[in-house]
Amino acid sequence: MKRFIIWISIILSLLLLADLSAGLLRKGFYRSDRDFSKVEYIVRHADEDIIIIGNSAAESHLDPVKIADSLRLSCFNGGRGGASIKFHLALIRLLLERHRPKVILYAINSNNLFVSKDQGSFDLLKPLYGLHSELLDSIMDQHYPDERVLFRSNLWLLNPNLIDLCLYKSGKAVPLLIENKGFKPLQSLLPVDKISRSDSIGVDNDIFNDLKSIKDICQQAGVRLFIMITPDYIFRSNSPLLRRTLLSLSDDNQTCSVWYDADNPFFKSDSLHFFDHTHLNKAAAEIYTDSIISRLKPIIGKSI
Repeated sequence: MKRFIIWISIILSLLLLADLSAGLLRKGFYRSDRDFSKVEYIVRHADEDIIIIGNSAAESHLDPVKIADSLRLSCFNGGRGGASIKFHLALIRLLLERHRPKVILYAINSNNLFVSKDQGSFDLLKPLYGLHSELLDSIMDQHYPDERVLFRSNLWLLNPNLIDLCLYKSGKAVPLLIENKGFKPLQSLLPVDKISRSDSIGVDNDIFNDLKSIKDICQQAGVRLFIMITPDYIFRSNSPLLRRTLLSLSDDNQTCSVWYDADNPFFKSDSLHFFDHTHLNKAAAEIYTDSIISRLKPIIGKSI
C-alpha cells in the first residue's frame, strides 16, 4: 500500500511538472508575442492621454510619437492588424474600465465596414482570463461559450503559475517594452499599378451598431472620440452613401467626430503613396499623421 501511494505521488508529480512546463512554454510564447503585448498593455497598463485603437490602418498610419510631441499629450498606438470592430469595442470597454484617456483616435480602413470576421484577436485575451476583471471574463464567456469550463478550470492553453497569478492580482506585472509606442509603419514600397474597384453595398448593420456602441461608451465615459476611415486606393461606387452613414455618428456636442478620409484626393491622386490598396507607406503615413494633428490642434485646444 505504501509503495502504491509512493508511485501515485511520483506520477502526479510528473504530471504536474509536465503541466507547468507546458504552461511556462506557452506563457513564454504569449509574452513574447508583439500583438499580445500590445493588447495586454491597453487592458492593464495604458495611461496615456491619447490612445489609438484600430486595425492595421491605425497601427501603420498614425505616429504616436509625432502626435505626442505636437500636441504635448502622451500617446500610444494600440492598433492591431486583422482585428474586427467587435474586438475594438471589447478592447475599448476594457480600457475605459481602468483608464479614461482624454482622447481615443479610432482608425480603420474602409474594408472594415463590410468584413466582420476577426483574425484571432479575441485569442489574445485568453491569458488574462481570471486574472484581470469580471468584465473581461464575461466578454470571453460570450465570445467563447463552449470554452467556459476550460477557462474556469485553468485547463486550457496557458496554465499560469502562482507567481504570475499574484503579480496580475496585485497589478505589478511588468509589460514588455513595445517599440515606437506601438507604431508599425509599412517600410517597403509595393507597386500599386491601378486603382482597385469595389461595388460593395452599404455598411453592415451589425458593424454600424458596434460603431455606435463605441461612440456611446466613450460618450458615457466623457472621452473625446475621433473615428477615422483612412485613405485607400479603391474606387467605391457607393462612397457617398458610406460617407453619409458614418457622418451620422457625429454629434452636435462634439463628443464624437467622424473623418472619412478614404477618398482623400491628395493620397488618391498618386499610387506612390500606397503600400497596397488599403495601406499607406511610411512616407505617406507621416504626411497623414501631420494632417490629423492639424485637425486635432484647434479642437483639443478648446475642449481639453
